[in-house]
Amino acid sequence: GDIIDHILANRNGRQVVLWGKYIISEQIAVQLKEEYDIEVAFYVVSSDRNPPDNGIIKPSSYLNGKAADYYVAVHLAFHQSIKDALTVYGFQTGRDYYYFCDCIVEQREDYYKDAHGNQIFGKYAGLKFAFSGFGATLRIGEGTVFEKAMIYLHSDAQVSIGNNCTLFKTQLRLLNGGEASIGADCAFREGFIHVNPNARLSIGDRFSVQPRYCMIISEYTNVTIGRDCMFSWDILLMAGDSHSIFDVVTKKNINSTIEESKRRKIVIGNHVWLGARTIILYHTDIGDGSIIG
Repeated sequence: GDIIDHILANRNGRQVVLWGKYIISEQIAVQLKEEYDIEVAFYVVSSDRNPPDNGIIKPSSYLNGKAADYYVAVHLAFHQSIKDALTVYGFQTGRDYYYFCDCIVEQREDYYKDAHGNQIFGKYAGLKFAFSGFGATLRIGEGTVFEKAMIYLHSDAQVSIGNNCTLFKTQLRLLNGGEASIGADCAFREGFIHVNPNARLSIGDRFSVQPRYCMIISEYTNVTIGRDCMFSWDILLMAGDSHSIFDVVTKKNINSTIEESKRRKIVIGNHVWLGARTIILYHTDIGDGSIIG
């Protein structure tokens, strides 16, 4: 909504261009069309990339000298190179473009705050992060190491990471109102965690997981992993169905209502070992000291 508001207030009859073509920019394009009958002219990507020659995606250099024709909205994580490029092309912030993440209020090695109320507490050197909304919080314990890790937080998402953790090639994405708590001395090796709106993930101390894991915590579901757990490689954990199913007669959702989702839990006790290629689905309760092959 914030980006839409800036587009409506500042485009002044110009065509709209979105920087980057991915799920969020596509949602913005749909909202502009459905609610305001405004078509997105095209998407741009950085000029050092080679976009397909289909007219939908263009190199950013196409904007050079065309601030009178286009208003640009950027919903990516903040990159100084994007801001510098727009300046070179003759675009002025506010008047000719809006960069959602270009709003840092305070930035130290152990604290970050932006104008949207998003905050980071603790040292975040080496972490690629992006706030895509308002009021999200990331708390990082002492001694945490980020090696090519990425964390994306939407509105009101809450993440806490304990002391002495290592996140190697880990992508952690939390949508609106999602929560994730990671204990101390945990090690993640190349995988993906997706916490959907109003979902909860809790991982205890001394957790470790090997590469190619995937954890999908569906909307309103809850996943708890105890202390001293060890996950092997190719682990899949799914707390919901991911896709809704509708009764063809009643047209009602029969598998992913809020009430049904709130009943879906995964509970893994302390000192549990999951062997390679284990799949864990909702309504699962694994006791302490178990080995799952």
